[in-house]
Amino acid sequence: MFDHLGFGVTNLAESKAFFLSTLRPLGVSVAMESPYGVGLGRNGKPSMWLHETKEMPARLHIGIAADTRAEVDAF
Repeated sequence: MFDHLGFGVTNLAESKAFFLSTLRPLGVSVAMESPYGVGLGRNGKPSMWLHETKEMPARLHIGIAADTRAEVDAF
């Protein structure tokens, strides 16, 4: 159902280190990284995106997976 989520953090480097250390037992590592943020996940697929922001509260992005365009249209 949920494909990925993304949210802003106040310190990208600290948040990246925290989530990598806490999620490492689940096989999570850096899947993608750019100047804008970092995607963490398993097997090279980012499931959680972090980006640095001063916005309070930070925006939350939730990606929902669908198998077909018909499912998207029905949603």
